[in-house]
Amino acid sequence: MIATGRRRLVCVFSTGVARGAPPMAGNPVTFRALRSHDGGRSWSAPSRIAATPGISLTDRERGTQLRAPSPHFSADGGPRRLVYLAWQSVRSSASSRILLSASRGGRRWSPPRLVSSRSRSPFTPDLAVGSDGTVGVRFYDLRSDRPGDAALTADSWFRHSHDHGRHWREARLGRSFDLRTAPIAGGATPGLLLRDYQALAALPGGFATVFARAQPAARDGPTDIFFARIKLRR
Repeated sequence: MIATGRRRLVCVFSTGVARGAPPMAGNPVTFRALRSHDGGRSWSAPSRIAATPGISLTDRERGTQLRAPSPHFSADGGPRRLVYLAWQSVRSSASSRILLSASRGGRRWSPPRLVSSRSRSPFTPDLAVGSDGTVGVRFYDLRSDRPGDAALTADSWFRHSHDHGRHWREARLGRSFDLRTAPIAGGATPGLLLRDYQALAALPGGFATVFARAQPAARDGPTDIFFARIKLRR
């Protein structure tokens, strides 16, 4: 739920996954938004934002799925009633992108813009917007992985934009880790799991994030939680 002004709210959600079916089954997923001008007492009809296939990424060398299904998304609001949505769009089991759409008020949304250029198999984006309008996105990717070695090398990255997602600057958050050392979760969305404890928040002069990493970055368990304070310079 995002507040865009006095008594104005925007609710972003996804639809399309069949009841009882796991997201990686290939069901198309559509992102939509509801708007309220009376503090949530009544809501508009849903506005369509974008659609993406419901596919899960896979460790191509071993065939193990990553617990990072395509419907994963993150939304936040900023100045001038602007609302942003970032999501993971998986085009095949080995190919994905992080995309961004923006709206003033939540009714009409911009065409998706690419956040993850020069990245490989990015997944699990977190989005936050600063009081000055800076858009931040944190995600994982596999660009540092070397096919044929023992590890599935992954990194956590932060990108920020000062022009509504047209251009981005990037920083890596800490050292690389081996995603194959993460636990394999069962249930409806099985696969290598970094846990569900990651988030991004805007602070004066930058952002703060918590995110998970597996060994060897993790020291206390198969995955540990890390904190980073990100200070920005224009």
